[in-house]
Amino acid sequence: MASFKTIAKLLKLKGMKVTGLSFHRGGTVKIAVKPFKNGCRCPECGRRGTIVRQRPRLRQWCDLPVGGRSVFLLYAPREVNCATHGRVEEEIPWAERGARITRRYEYVMLR
Repeated sequence: MASFKTIAKLLKLKGMKVTGLSFHRGGTVKIAVKPFKNGCRCPECGRRGTIVRQRPRLRQWCDLPVGGRSVFLLYAPREVNCATHGRVEEEIPWAERGARITRRYEYVMLR
């Protein structure tokens, strides 16, 4: 458990906790994460809404390589019922909507 906290701090996953870690062939590391809080916010207006459902499959985002290994974040986004915008998928704090790479990986690639 303490190692999961260390990984979350090293990757600067604010508001998220690591729930799983797996190493794969070819130097790939997959890290399963989930938010600390149970509620989620509408990506349009930022208001909290009730969770309608969670995606059945995990999505994965490519993050910065660490120690020569490719790192992927795994998470099943939830659908929130917003009073203003209806049913929408929650905002992912580390990536843009529909992206397959994290913001910091995108930033490094653009430099």
